[in-house]
Amino acid sequence: IVNNSDRTVNVGCDRLIINGYSADGYLYTTVDAGAEADDTLSLFDASLTYLETEYIGVIELQLIVTDEEYETICTGDVVELRTSDYDEDWEKVPEVEPIFSEGGLTIGLIFASRDEDWGSTDFTFLLTNDSDRILSVDFSGMKVNGADAFPWFYKTVYPGTRAIAILSVGDDSLEGTGSDTLDSLEIAITAYDRETYEAV
Repeated sequence: IVNNSDRTVNVGCDRLIINGYSADGYLYTTVDAGAEADDTLSLFDASLTYLETEYIGVIELQLIVTDEEYETICTGDVVELRTSDYDEDWEKVPEVEPIFSEGGLTIGLIFASRDEDWGSTDFTFLLTNDSDRILSVDFSGMKVNGADAFPWFYKTVYPGTRAIAILSVGDDSLEGTGSDTLDSLEIAITAYDRETYEAV
């Protein structure tokens, strides 16, 4: 990263899509005026694991630059990068039964699994965005065995893409429910346009 401006800037990743799936990546670099910096975009995402994909074929990337007050200076174009593993016909979509469909957003449960190391039951969802808007999705409410619990869940899904997302329900959520097993789960889904904050 080369900063030819006369002010300090922060460079981050505003959009990351891998093999057609909206992914979570971390890049945040501060570069002083007239200076250069090297950094790495780290991928923190379950998509490749759950899709049983051993390679990255195509990446869509968009960077954003902010000033020291975190005001946006500029947003880069969406750049498509293809690796030697790129296959134009590659597409892997888990078969799921939709549990929610509204405003171009469809959510389906792929499977639930037990994570003994973390003491949680993990629900893996497929989110599909067929709208022309960037959608932010969270679970705004959750009941475990009928008792209120707080869901840690948030995902951004870009237009025309899918995303894999996991909701982890910890064993501590069972306290006070009268059961030591997860018997029922209720969730409230909130989706909104990331640009306008308009509810979907």
